[in-house]
Amino acid sequence: SNLDSKDINIHRTALQTIRQSLIDNEQVLDLLIEQHYLTLSENAMHAIISFANEDRAPKLFDSVQEEFKKHLSGHLEVTLRLLIGILSRRDSEPTWMYKIVGHALLDTILRQLLMEKSKDKLPLGLAFVSMLLPVAPARLRGYLEDLFGLLSHAIASFA
Repeated sequence: SNLDSKDINIHRTALQTIRQSLIDNEQVLDLLIEQHYLTLSENAMHAIISFANEDRAPKLFDSVQEEFKKHLSGHLEVTLRLLIGILSRRDSEPTWMYKIVGHALLDTILRQLLMEKSKDKLPLGLAFVSMLLPVAPARLRGYLEDLFGLLSHAIASFA
């Protein structure tokens, strides 16, 4: 795709087109998310991260949930890396990420992490939860059992 082109001018043009399209059309966000999950394109991930904002949060979470559910275990790492990327944006702190609490996406992620056997994915899960805590401490109160279960599961996996 033009987004992954080695030619910087083609890449910039594609990125500018996507930026304008995202402003005008939510379907582009779905396409970027789908491309990222299918190709693991870093450029698609960066485009998603750069356009993530409070107004697009529900749509973003719905789209990520839809792609994640297609191949749950296989997409856990991709999903965690994308959400960590959003949480660690350099240009702004996404205080709106609290909206993930109560969304089916967080429930699905925690459920998958609690069943995860791969030692590679558990640290990513712990990093995601650790980054989410300051954004939504009071809202995560209902997830304490799952969060402690995840911590216990990770400790047992590395023991």
